Amino acid sequence: MNNLCTVYCDASVIDRVPVLIQQYFPKAKWQVEENEAHSVFTFAQKHGFFKGKSNFKISVRERNADLSLEKDTSLLATNLKGMLGYISTFPVKYPAAVDQLQETIPRMVSEVAILADVENSSALKQLVDMLTTATDGFVFAQQKCFVGVAEYPHFLNGDYKVILDAHGASEIHKDLGVFVALDSQPEITLLPDQIARKQRNIAYIKKLGLKTIDHLPAVESETEVQLRSAEEIAYRAICLAIINLVAFDSITEDRALQMIREYNLEGKITPDELTFLNKPTAQAKTQMTWRCEGIWTLCWALGIVEELGDANQLADLNKIPQEAYPIVPKRHPDTFVEKHRTVRSAKEILDQNDLYYRLNWACVDARINNKTISEINPSLCYERQYALNWLITYMDQGWDDVSCDT
Repeated sequence: MNNLCTVYCDASVIDRVPVLIQQYFPKAKWQVEENEAHSVFTFAQKHGFFKGKSNFKISVRERNADLSLEKDTSLLATNLKGMLGYISTFPVKYPAAVDQLQETIPRMVSEVAILADVENSSALKQLVDMLTTATDGFVFAQQKCFVGVAEYPHFLNGDYKVILDAHGASEIHKDLGVFVALDSQPEITLLPDQIARKQRNIAYIKKLGLKTIDHLPAVESETEVQLRSAEEIAYRAICLAIINLVAFDSITEDRALQMIREYNLEGKITPDELTFLNKPTAQAKTQMTWRCEGIWTLCWALGIVEELGDANQLADLNKIPQEAYPIVPKRHPDTFVEKHRTVRSAKEILDQNDLYYRLNWACVDARINNKTISEINPSLCYERQYALNWLITYMDQGWDDVSCDT
C-alpha cells in the first residue's frame, strides 16, 4: 500500500474514524487491530464483479492532550518532535509559514495515516475532508497526493492549500506577500572541522543505504563547543544507573530514594527522575530502560567504554567491568567521580554527535513517511543523540529538557 497522506488533529478522533468509514464506505467489511500504540482499520472497496477491489488502511494514534509535547514520551509525541526538527531543514523562504507550523504542531493530539493501493478515491477524499473540517489541524502529504499536488512532501491546511513544502514554498504565505529571498539570508561559514565531519558522516550514512540530506546543518565546531565536565558526566551516569536499577526491577523505588538521600544526590537527580521514582508505572519503566543507552554513552565519554558501537548494536551494560560501573554495592558514588577525571576530546564527541544527529534525522524522515528502517535502531539513535546533545551543552539545556532537533 502507498502512504497517501497523514491528518493531524487537535482533538481525539479515534471514535470518529469507524463512523466515517461506515459513512463513506458503506459496503466495506472492515476490521480493527488495536494495541497500546495505535488502532489500525483495514477494509476493501469492491468495484464490480470483474473490476476487482481497492484496499485501504487507516492507522490512528493519539497522545495525552493534558501533557505538553516536551514532557510527553508517547510515540506520537516523539513523531511530532521529529516533525519540528524536520521543518527546520527546509529552506526558509517564508518565515511566517515555519512559525505557523511550529505553533500548530505541538497542539496536535491525533494522527490519522491514510494508506491505499490506489492513488485516488473520492470517498477517501470525503473522509479526509470531514477530519480536517471537524478539527483544527493540518495534512502532511507526499508529492502529488490526492489532496495536494505539490512536487515535494508538503503540509496543507484544511482547505488543502500548501502551508509549506520541503523546498520552502508556500501558497498561503505567498498570497500574503511574506517572502524572504534566500540570498538575503546571512551566510553561515563552516569551519574546516565542521566540513570534514559533516562530509565524513554523510558518506558513512549513504554507505549504510540510508537517506540523508546535504543541507542539514553541521554541529558546533571544536573551537566553539562547551563540553560538560568529567564531574558532571560522572554524577549524571550515577543517577541514570540508579534509575536503570528501578526500571529493570533490580531495586525498589524506595531503595533508590534511600540511596539518593544516603549519597547526597538530591542536587544531581532531576525533577523528572524524582517523579518517576515516586510513581514508577510499567509504561514509565519501559521508557526508562532505554536510558541504558545514556549510561553507555556517558561511560564512553569518560573513557570507560572503548567504542560507542554501531547504531544497530544495543548497549550491553554487562560489558562494563563491575569496578568501573557508576553504581557498585557498598561503594560510595564519590569514588567513581574521583576516579574519572578526564573526558574524551571535543573532536571525538562531536564526531559522534554529528553522526547521531544525521542518523536520527533519517529515522524521523522514515517515520514521517511510514517507512521502516532495519539498518539502524531508531530508539537507540534518539537516546544516544539525547546524551550526546547533553554532553555538548546543546542550547544550554538540562537533562530533562534536552531536545533532539533533526
